Amino acid sequence: MSISFIPRPLRRALLCLSAFWFLSMPASAKVKVVATLPDLASLARAVGGDLVTVDQLTQANQDPHHVNASPSMVVRLSQADLFVMNGLDLEVGWVPALLQASRSQKVRPGGPGYVDASIKVPVIEAPSGPIDRSMGDVHPFGNPHYTLDAGRCKWAAWNIANGLIRVDAANAEQYITNLKNLYARIDAALARAREAMKPYRGSSVIIYHARPNYLLDRLGLRVAATIEPLPGIPPSAAQIGRIISSQKSKGIRAVLIEPWNDRRVAEQVAAGLGEGTSVVVPKQAVGSDPAAVDAIALFEQNVALIVSALKGSEGAAH
Repeated sequence: MSISFIPRPLRRALLCLSAFWFLSMPASAKVKVVATLPDLASLARAVGGDLVTVDQLTQANQDPHHVNASPSMVVRLSQADLFVMNGLDLEVGWVPALLQASRSQKVRPGGPGYVDASIKVPVIEAPSGPIDRSMGDVHPFGNPHYTLDAGRCKWAAWNIANGLIRVDAANAEQYITNLKNLYARIDAALARAREAMKPYRGSSVIIYHARPNYLLDRLGLRVAATIEPLPGIPPSAAQIGRIISSQKSKGIRAVLIEPWNDRRVAEQVAAGLGEGTSVVVPKQAVGSDPAAVDAIALFEQNVALIVSALKGSEGAAH
């Protein structure tokens, strides 16, 4: 089977894994995958297909920075063959305790069933110097919200395929085939997005928090201002006033927020910028909308929302 769609170093690694890992599951058993986020669970289903069952520890309406670990999560992890986490310290407040309590060496760091989906993902906004609490909720390894960009989901999917081959080497060829099919779907979605964004590449938007930045990077959009003065710190009235006065004449049409951000603040900024500026709430995760059935559909929904706002369509974001 040709796997030329995968970069050569990754192709070699996958083939080596299929040849040399011997931790395979019984032929009749499905691999039990547990993922921290809905987006990662979606990718695991795409790569694993009928060979896996997939569970997720969080729901689409949850802020993944702040999750309360529960005993049921510990049980699910203890029974998992493969554990997939976002990485980049997104789950640092709750996953380490779960892994410790699960008592499963298989899914802990270094175990064959442990997958950090961020490995090799091209990361943005990694701090270049020392970090302290005066800087707000800064992620020391860079922005962790890469699954909003379908292109970077390729790397996450490869990491998942890598993990599945480690724990189920007998089905390596099927996982590679599934990965190939997923890559083709992603490439088609990226091509459609490039076409839709042609009139708007280089345009500027305002964001509340740095969550959509990978998506904006993929679409060729610029962040003119961030409403939070520091990550996780609510803006003051003075901060809001500075953003409005500095950006009012720049023709900005979209203010992007998350569902848990203060919409009233975003609407105040949009109103201050003038008629034609919309508040846009991108879909934050797979399952946040009935149509966001997987990571690719999530990406395409968000592209459509942003394009509609940049066009100035009435009601684009509401």
